[in-house]
Amino acid sequence: MSDKRFLQDVLRISIPVALQSMLQSSFSMVDQIMVGQLGDKGVAAVEIAGKPSFIYTFIIGAISTITGIMISQYIGNHNREAEEKSICINFLVMILTGLTFLSVFSLFQNPFVGMFTEEEQVIAKGSTYLGIISWTFIPLGICNILGTALRCRDKSTWPLYIGIFSALLNTVLNYCFIFGNLGAPRLGIAGAAYASVISQAAGALISILCFCRLYGRIRISLSLGKAGYSQYFLMLLPIVLNEFFWSVGQSVYTYVYGHMGTNELAGMSLTGAVQGLTMGALSGLSQAAGILIGKRLGCKEYDAA
Repeated sequence: MSDKRFLQDVLRISIPVALQSMLQSSFSMVDQIMVGQLGDKGVAAVEIAGKPSFIYTFIIGAISTITGIMISQYIGNHNREAEEKSICINFLVMILTGLTFLSVFSLFQNPFVGMFTEEEQVIAKGSTYLGIISWTFIPLGICNILGTALRCRDKSTWPLYIGIFSALLNTVLNYCFIFGNLGAPRLGIAGAAYASVISQAAGALISILCFCRLYGRIRISLSLGKAGYSQYFLMLLPIVLNEFFWSVGQSVYTYVYGHMGTNELAGMSLTGAVQGLTMGALSGLSQAAGILIGKRLGCKEYDAA
């Protein structure tokens, strides 16, 4: 493979992935900017209540990475059956992970938010926001897993366009629901959460339609065999645990600033959006590497890999 062709392949995959990851990070940034007009307590509440989504995003990113590696290798050796199995298995893992997060943070939003602050208003606002925003976990996972499958099939711009649509819809709905504009009810911080749920659900629906258009009807199978599952979890668990512990470690900053005071927490929360955008951009190159290397390994082109 020539250097020029290699660079073209990297840019073709990495730039759309980077932009889409940045758009996903923009959801919380838009919420913080608009909720910020309601006061520091609203910003602090969104920062705390957004931590489960922050952790979940990194875990789903790890599952998507494994999905990309598996799919790209099977595409490389033209094994459609194994490709479909890998999509089904990773989709199931995503669903189980999303349902776990949804169940935990729907039931225990008050105790969770209360760990980070003693401010009653922040706890009340944060609990309201977390109870609603938890419903984005499954749609977000659908967008990530199916988006990875589309990229492996050289449709990397499709998830990007879906991300642009979802981000624009989120911004418009935030404008309507938070402040009661364009005839919508004025819901305050809850409006920001509802806007995220609706826009993520819309993105997930479009992702499903795009996936069905590209793949058609796939055979649903979870049969990898004992050796196949051993290999799968040996790949998956180290990456998931690494992302989980790192994201939990980052959340300690929110805990510390939350106990320093609401103003300090609100100020610190503004740096999280910049961090999310930067890491989203870098994740594009990482996923591009996984897909390109996987395809070369599947074709047994080890030198190219």
